[in-house]
This record gives sequence, C-alpha cells and structure tokens, in this order.
Amino acid sequence: MGNRRVIEDQTAHPSGLRSQWQTAVMPSITITLRELHSRVWSTPVDRLAREWSISNVGLGKLCRRLRVPVPPRGYWRRKETGRPVKEVALPRSVNPNQKVSVGYDERWAPPWAKASDATTNAPLHPLLAFEREPENQVTVPSAGV
Repeated sequence: MGNRRVIEDQTAHPSGLRSQWQTAVMPSITITLRELHSRVWSTPVDRLAREWSISNVGLGKLCRRLRVPVPPRGYWRRKETGRPVKEVALPRSVNPNQKVSVGYDERWAPPWAKASDATTNAPLHPLLAFEREPENQVTVPSAGV
C-alpha cells in the first residue's frame, strides 16, 4: 500500500491546484542507519526530504527518534564558505546495520493524494461524476470572440 506510486490530475484536489503530493509521490525506501547517517551528512535535509517525498520536519523527527545525528544550523553555510565543520558520528549504542523505511506512506497523505479513481474500485462521488461528464463541462470563449 505505501509503496505505490501516485500521480494525480488537477481535479483530484478541491482547489484544482497541484501540490507536491500530486506531482509525484515516490515509494518508500529501506536503508540502514549507516546509510541514513551518510545521506543526512552529505545532503541538506530539505533536499533529501524532497527526494524521499517527506517533509523536512518528518525526516528530522525520524533521525531524532532513531538517534541519528543531523547537521546543526549553519552547517551547510559554513561548509560552503570553506570554514571547518565537524561531522558527528553515529552513537555506539545505535546498530548501524538496522534497517529503516523512509519515505511516503499513503496512510498519512492528504485525501486528494490517495490513489486515483482509476486505480481504486471506490465509486466516484455523484457530484464529481456529474462534473466529469463531457456535456457538463464548462467552456470559456477565447478573448478574441
């Protein structure tokens, strides 16, 4: 269920706007704590979280819960400007080979990011079904008319 790729159209969200969930939701991945530590210290958490389709806060909480140290504020700026930075190693109490699943989980996704109607057998709400019929489509004339 959580490993399904979801790509929705604009009609899936009430506002008609695309969100990060609708663009492309990547499947969750399973990595070791050693790999997680390596990725967190080689890539900014914001960029890594986007890559794994989770929030940066969610990734930070995951690291905190698993006792994986993350770079402090200003780390990437100091590294960018050539100032000395210190990477914090995994604590000895952490099993570096422990596997953890990171990424998108459909259970926590917004309602409009769930699997599209075509991939589920759930009936479409009557109002949505009505609006999707061709004879009920609203057409706006071009500005030149």
